[in-house]
Amino acid sequence: MRSFAAGLSAAHLEQMLAPYIADRQVEASRDGAERGDQRDNGPSKNAAENTWTSSGGSSR
Repeated sequence: MRSFAAGLSAAHLEQMLAPYIADRQVEASRDGAERGDQRDNGPSKNAAENTWTSSGGSSR
């Protein structure tokens, strides 16, 4: 394993992983857009936390 890792440079790894990285970035931006849509329609995180603490939930 060490001999394999020793032969790889950061540039070589980046070149090998470029397609995977590009796919993950597309998925992340798509997920971010979907979450943005949900945020517009749903309650905010602060509102949910306030509801939890006012209903007797444990505090941090």
